[in-house]
Amino acid sequence: MALKPDIGEAKGPQYDVARAINSFLGQGVQGYIDTLSSKLAADGYGHHLLIMQANDGLTRKEELQPIATLSSGPAGGGRPRPPRRC
Repeated sequence: MALKPDIGEAKGPQYDVARAINSFLGQGVQGYIDTLSSKLAADGYGHHLLIMQANDGLTRKEELQPIATLSSGPAGGGRPRPPRRC
């Protein structure tokens, strides 16, 4: 018989680590995104700002979880290209 968690029960140590990382990164990431969004709007950019996540997905700033941006880097989202023939 497998144990099943009750509603409201802690989700385990990995959940606590994720919450700690989100808490640590939260203000810095949110501040950066807010500043970037404001500057883009001032320069006439009228579209939603989409943020790359580590899983190659995109999210809006309102739905952003800072931990999801870890390792998303400047090369994130790139798809490998076949080698070019010279």
